[in-house]
This record gives sequence, C-alpha cells and structure tokens, in this order.
Amino acid sequence: PQAGIWPDPNCRGITVGEMRHQIYCSLAFGAKGLVYYVWSAAAGHTQGLTKNGEPTYLYKYAQECNLFIKKIEKDLLADVSLGVLVSGGTPGRMPKYALAENCGDIKEVNGAHVLTGVFENEAGFHYLVVNNSITEKEVVTVEFKTARKRLIVLADREFEEENRELRLTLDIGDCAFIKEV
Repeated sequence: PQAGIWPDPNCRGITVGEMRHQIYCSLAFGAKGLVYYVWSAAAGHTQGLTKNGEPTYLYKYAQECNLFIKKIEKDLLADVSLGVLVSGGTPGRMPKYALAENCGDIKEVNGAHVLTGVFENEAGFHYLVVNNSITEKEVVTVEFKTARKRLIVLADREFEEENRELRLTLDIGDCAFIKEV
C-alpha cells in the first residue's frame, strides 16, 4: 500500500491505525514477510525518510508494527494459514470462510469489525485477531471450546489466560496474537 507525506492536496498521510491495519490484515491472510520501499523525489516528496535521511512519522509507525511482529515472528514463519474468519462489517469485500472442525479450539469470534487469521504448526493452533476498522476501537470476544492455557500477545503486553472466553479492546487496526500452549 502507498503511504506518503507529501503536501499534495489529493493525497494524505495515513494514520498509525491505518498502517497497522494494512500490515496486520496482510499477516492475518498469511503473508510471511513485508517489504517497505522508501523514496524521495527531487521535489522533496517523501515517504519513510526525509530527503536528508531523517525518519518521518511513517517510519515510526512501521517501526512500531515491526516491534510487535518481532514478538511473534517465529510462530508466524512456522505457521500454515488455514483461512480467515470475518465478523461484522468490513471496509471492503472479503471472502468469508466457515470455521472448520480442524481449526483448533476456537469456537467463535465476535465484534463489529474483526478479521481473524487461523494458523497451525507442529506446536498447535494460533490466531491473529485484527481490528478491521480504520476509524474505531473494537471490543472483541473470542470464545473457545475448552478452557486451555493460551498466551495472548499484544503490542504493549503479554499475558496468559485459561478461560473459555477472552475479551479484548483493540485500537484502530491493532491486533492480538493468541497462541495455544
């Protein structure tokens, strides 16, 4: 996705929520890596770096996302994508996949705008739950079939949970990684 900070009235810079949305939705759909291109035109139009090589706010947004990805990268690289679950409305047309019996311990995900990537590897099932809104915070409820120990990784903290229901508030475009342990 293109994100620029040039002063063209037909373009605008994206918010941190929109940056998170672009990146985390890509990961939920099974992306294994991200590439950032940084360029500067002779007129001074820039993206992540100024023409003097100094970071712009877009650089800082991408850096924030990268720090979260670093926490979960070993699992993401080992994971096989089993599909995507969509709850509520979406910003655009997306396929809706039915939750199959082999999608781990997840029973249901509820929220007005939630996209959940379902993954599996030798260690078990993982879920990347993304606030699929670029304008609103989202309260997400994830219901599991059993009370099993899970690690929940957020941008600012990690915690373990052993209940059948998990309730999270995700900022615009933000996500939570849920790992069965």
